[in-house]
Amino acid sequence: MSLLAYKEMSPEDIVMYYYHALSTGNLQSLKFIMTQKSYLMILEVCGWRLSFKDRYFKRMLSQAEEDEEILYTVEQTLTKTGCFSKSFPSLAIDEVKDDGFDRKIVQYTEEGISKKLYFSHEATGWKINYYAGQNKDSSPKRF
Repeated sequence: MSLLAYKEMSPEDIVMYYYHALSTGNLQSLKFIMTQKSYLMILEVCGWRLSFKDRYFKRMLSQAEEDEEILYTVEQTLTKTGCFSKSFPSLAIDEVKDDGFDRKIVQYTEEGISKKLYFSHEATGWKINYYAGQNKDSSPKRF
């Protein structure tokens, strides 16, 4: 997908694209439509099981954020293991809400279960941002 085409995509279009990329294991597309922290979270979730079996992979997974070569190796390993779902779920967009100037929330239904994805607007367009659902002041509260 070209950068120009991506910039024109709405958050609800990106939800569909996200699930297509997950179902096909297209990590490069996921990397493009997600913030870096959210993308790394996807890799951690997919690599969780393998990291228990393979200590070397576990170490690489923990270092993927700092080293592009290690990130590439992690991506290749996860692609080979086929940790991604092969089926495309039934999806319906229920509502898109503004959550401030540069954030949106897409509420949708996946296989009958209500879910949300959070988005942040960046220079290249809307990005899935798992952390956008948190308060901007995410400092711990003392009770």
